[in-house]
Amino acid sequence: MLNTSPKKLDIGKHMPSARTFLTNKKFILVLYLAVLTVSVAAFGVLVIWKFKIVTHGEDSVPAEVETTYGSIRLVMGLNKTTYGLGESISINLTVVNISNETVLLGFTVPCKTNFVVCNKSSQTIFDYFSSVGWADTGVDMILDSGEALSQTLTWNQLEIDNFPPFASRQVQPGTYYIKGQIGPCLHYVGSPEDYDPLECTGFIKIETPKIQIEII
Repeated sequence: MLNTSPKKLDIGKHMPSARTFLTNKKFILVLYLAVLTVSVAAFGVLVIWKFKIVTHGEDSVPAEVETTYGSIRLVMGLNKTTYGLGESISINLTVVNISNETVLLGFTVPCKTNFVVCNKSSQTIFDYFSSVGWADTGVDMILDSGEALSQTLTWNQLEIDNFPPFASRQVQPGTYYIKGQIGPCLHYVGSPEDYDPLECTGFIKIETPKIQIEII
């Protein structure tokens, strides 16, 4: 005869045991903690990396160079040599009379100190003198023995074309070189008593060695 009685469902056979359930729960918890740990570590690395980019240059040491022309010494200094993109760069220039006599410096324009910026190809991409409109005539400068003139000029990381319309643009990250100058329209260095502007037909170039900087 056909057995028509309903079959009993063995519930315990189809449901996971308590031990299996706890094991799976522990596995999920361990997996979650592993993912969380990796995420926190990655975030920490990203924060540190960004922090280094923002603060890069704070550990950069100052740099200073100088040159001597007769009784005159020109010193150029930078507070650091690594800068962020777009950061203003201060160039400190000092002209010192190192002789025991009074010295006169004769200029055809008021610009007493100057600096130029070159790229890795030694091409001048910025000249402070050329970037400023000088409407006045020259003003002579007299320095007594041991006296100094100090000026701080600023480069805003602009590259300026040396042809009309003299367009300017932000420089790209990379290596650049800065040189300090007296003038550049300096046409006399010597005793005030011997100075005759009409006899000064040429220009005197006094320029420091270059300082290498990095823009990141």
